[in-house]
Amino acid sequence: MHATPLPQITNATDWAVTVAVIDDSTGVGFDLSTYTAITVRVTDSRNSQMLTGTLSDGTIVVTADDDAVSSILSWTFRASEMATLAAGSYTVAVKIGDGTNTTQLILGRLPVVDGGFTA
Repeated sequence: MHATPLPQITNATDWAVTVAVIDDSTGVGFDLSTYTAITVRVTDSRNSQMLTGTLSDGTIVVTADDDAVSSILSWTFRASEMATLAAGSYTVAVKIGDGTNTTQLILGRLPVVDGGFTA
């Protein structure tokens, strides 16, 4: 698996992401309702964890799509959290687990630029 480039963000604003998770075999929304562990992790070039969010801490939210399938995954890191990131490139990984199986949904590279604000 290689890291996919993600859209650039500044470290002076909220980073809000919404992703529709689609089942490749059916082309419809992938039901996330049985997954009890969902984690997003942002790491630097030394693999040090810089940001993390989970379903259980409320950072990640799962909602239904137009077909009432719980396949929409959203997370938000506030500007105060983003301010901890220096300008540079970070790895973003998202994994889901149901207590038995674990699947990695996203592996990406996030370019972060200096937003010009210190507080």
